[in-house]
Amino acid sequence: MAQEDLATISAGLGIPLEGCHLVLSGPGGGKTTLLVNRVAAILETFPKDRFRVLGLTFTNKAARQMEERLGKDYPKLSAIAEERLLMGTFHSFCGKILKSYGHHLKLSPGFQIIDTPDCKALLIELQEKGELPEGLRPDNLVYVFSSLKSRDTFGVVGNPDTKLSPGLMEAYKVYQRALEEIGGVDFGDLILKTTHLLIQRPDIQSFYHKAFRYILVDEFQDTTPAQYAFLKALVPQNNPNVFAVADEDQLIYEWNEARLETLNHFVQDFKAKHYFSTLTYRCPLRVVKAANAVIQNNQYRVQGKPEILALPEKKDTPSIFLFKAGTSDGEANFVSNKIIQLKEQGISLSEICVMTRQHYHFLHIEKALQDVNIPSKRARNEILSTDEGRVILSILRLAISPFDNLSLRRILTEFAPSYLAQKEEWLSLAEATQSPIDSVIINFLKKDKTSIESEEDELLIGVMRILSNVRGYASNVNKALEIVSEKIPRLFENIFLEGEKTEALTEVFKILKRVARDRKILTTGSISDLLDNLGFIPELTEPSVTGDAVSLLTCHQAKGLEFRIVFLVALEKGLFPDYRSERESRKLEEERRLFYVSITRTKERLYLTYSLQRPDASGTLRSREASRFLLEIPNDLVTVVPNGNN
Repeated sequence: MAQEDLATISAGLGIPLEGCHLVLSGPGGGKTTLLVNRVAAILETFPKDRFRVLGLTFTNKAARQMEERLGKDYPKLSAIAEERLLMGTFHSFCGKILKSYGHHLKLSPGFQIIDTPDCKALLIELQEKGELPEGLRPDNLVYVFSSLKSRDTFGVVGNPDTKLSPGLMEAYKVYQRALEEIGGVDFGDLILKTTHLLIQRPDIQSFYHKAFRYILVDEFQDTTPAQYAFLKALVPQNNPNVFAVADEDQLIYEWNEARLETLNHFVQDFKAKHYFSTLTYRCPLRVVKAANAVIQNNQYRVQGKPEILALPEKKDTPSIFLFKAGTSDGEANFVSNKIIQLKEQGISLSEICVMTRQHYHFLHIEKALQDVNIPSKRARNEILSTDEGRVILSILRLAISPFDNLSLRRILTEFAPSYLAQKEEWLSLAEATQSPIDSVIINFLKKDKTSIESEEDELLIGVMRILSNVRGYASNVNKALEIVSEKIPRLFENIFLEGEKTEALTEVFKILKRVARDRKILTTGSISDLLDNLGFIPELTEPSVTGDAVSLLTCHQAKGLEFRIVFLVALEKGLFPDYRSERESRKLEEERRLFYVSITRTKERLYLTYSLQRPDASGTLRSREASRFLLEIPNDLVTVVPNGNN
């Protein structure tokens, strides 16, 4: 690799439009600017051509940011970009292709995208029916199937792996058959089925070859083998034009089959030229030095890669602070007290993030923040994955898919579990008579009764009436959300008098409306449009948060984000790095990359904390010692905060 002029590479200048190129750019290296400038250069060079430009990202948030930046930096290109630029995730783009051409694979245009919790629910139901081989756990199978599909192990596109056990292959066939029966695909299927379609139908493949002459890929290091196979099918081999940005030091999804080898394959298969862009516009000097010191301990890197560089104007002033607590409560109190001080200094809460390796480490932090009246917020998908979020999504799905097995199961589990055994009979009757499921259930509960006999009956009828009302506004997502947001909380109040559920519901509705606004479908879209956009968001790739409060994010969720102040807590041996990585160098290196990503989220100050005692996930108090990653940061870069002097 030849190192080019930093300013030139950072601006995307001097790199030809034709051909394939890979730019390795570090954290805060201006990847968005690089890609936006690239799009602008293409549109300015070919203002009257009809081909389109495709930008593939790993989060909807990244796609929106690029669209917004293009409009801000190049306002004269707004009209042409509206017509000729398509930005989106791998999953959303594949979903669009399948919506148009999935019928060639016997997919209905209204197919459902089944997310991880519903995939798990489907497997549990298959197990309860005795259709899965014995000894296989549904909660494990969800992640096993996801990982194997990321490698195309089952041979949807290539050849199947003959080393798979007969039991696992049988479970996969049962699971796929069940997905087909409910008209659904999971996230892995979105990629694999689209690739299969392009390979099997050269006419469709040729259409996309001509439609998208230039393709840009963000965060290429996160590409799985299945996504890379899709990219190869999407790009014409005789005239490939792919521009990719990546940083293998930020590769933190190896557990989901992302590999450095895929970067190497791209360079070899597409004869891509590649460049280094080492300047970081985000981090203070000492954080940059710490990041370089930590990541150099990894061997699994691009050879000859230079260190990242801070901006020349960044001064060598204290920016990394280390606090050793006696207990996890002491650590949480330090964080909450320091945030109070920061707030008093005029720093907005939305500029502050508390990060940790695992979700359960937030319990003490949340309580300490609540005790001092500091609001906090979690990631969007955590809110939608709550029981409240799942119920609302199930009502919306049933409104447009009246025979949806999984959604009905979710509603019955929440409101009327004693009727779960009745579910199959109700669905069969609804399908046989082509009647809405709500009508079938209401008629059943009221049949031969002069009054409703139980609280369950009353609640279930209430939900079914809401469902019936929502169905009348299937084409008006704004009205549908208004109905659900008005009526569902009243139903929950009958069960939970303290109001904790209704507060959670309010957050769910805020998120749904925000998604609808972001995707420009709130006033013109349907329930189906909203569910499609939600369905294209895999859980780990949409970490955006909303509201004026301190952000609480796992290290994975924080990737791609930046904050003025970052607290990285629970930095202890066995927790970060995770204890499972201690005996396997490749997993340890991924943990180190995750630490590297975490500390480079800050624009101003980084607080690193650990505790000498902390409960484990079961609540048992354990003695702790500092993470090995803390020891990899040179002492002269760190300012130690005395215990008791917050």
